[in-house]
Amino acid sequence: MLEIISVNVRGLNSDEKRVRLYTWINDIKADVIFLQETHYIEKNIFKYDSRWTGKSVHCFSDSPFSRGVSILFKKELNIEIIEKHRSLDGRRLLLKVKMHDKIFFLINIYAPNTINERCSFFKKLNIFLQKQSITEDDSIIMCGDFNCKLDNLKDQSNSKLKKVISSFDLYDTWHSKHPQLNGYTWCNSEDIPSSRIDYIFINRNFTFDIKNIIIRKIPGTNLGKRMSDHRSIKITFNIDG
Repeated sequence: MLEIISVNVRGLNSDEKRVRLYTWINDIKADVIFLQETHYIEKNIFKYDSRWTGKSVHCFSDSPFSRGVSILFKKELNIEIIEKHRSLDGRRLLLKVKMHDKIFFLINIYAPNTINERCSFFKKLNIFLQKQSITEDDSIIMCGDFNCKLDNLKDQSNSKLKKVISSFDLYDTWHSKHPQLNGYTWCNSEDIPSSRIDYIFINRNFTFDIKNIIIRKIPGTNLGKRMSDHRSIKITFNIDG
C-alpha cells in the first residue's frame, strides 16, 4: 500500500509543535506527506530537517508567519527525486519522482485567501503545469489547501481551479469515494468542521486504485491551542494490483 496525507499545519516554527507533528506522522505510517502553511524560512532548514529521518523538500516563505509548503517522505520509502520546482511565493511545490517503478508528479498547493489573488494563482498554476513534461502514462497527485469550495459558484476562482482540474483530467478523490459525505476539513473557532477547502486530486489514468480515504484530526495541543484549524486527509492506494 501507498499512504499519502495532506494537511494545513498552521505554522511549524515551534520546535515542540514540529516534533509532535512529525511523531504523529510516523505513528500513522504515512509514506508521503504534503504540508501547507509551514511558515518555514530557508535559513532554518537544518532545524526543520533535524527531526525528520526521511527525504524532505521545502518551498520556503519569506516570512516565519505565513505561507510555505513541504513534501516529506518516509525513510523506508524507495524514492528518486528527479525534478524540483519551487515557487517564489511559498505557495506551490512540484516534484517529479520515481517510486514503485513509476513516474509521479507531486504538486503541493497553498492558495491565497482573497478571490482576486486566488484567480491569478490558479491561472498561473495552469500555465506552469502545461509547461511540465507530463505524459499520459504519468500519475499526478495534487494536494493542498485551495482556499475555495468547488461548489461555491459565487467564488470566481472556482472556475479557474476547475480549469486546472479539467486540463489534466483530475478528479476529487474524496467525493469519488464518499459522495454523500460533506468532507469538511476547515474548522471554526469551536473546532467544528465547517467548510471543505482541502482536496486530494489525482488523474483518471493514475497508476494505483484507491483503497480508502479518510479525514482525521491532528491529536493533541501546542501551548494550550489546537494543532491546526484544519483536518488532515489521508488516502491509501493499493499497489499490488
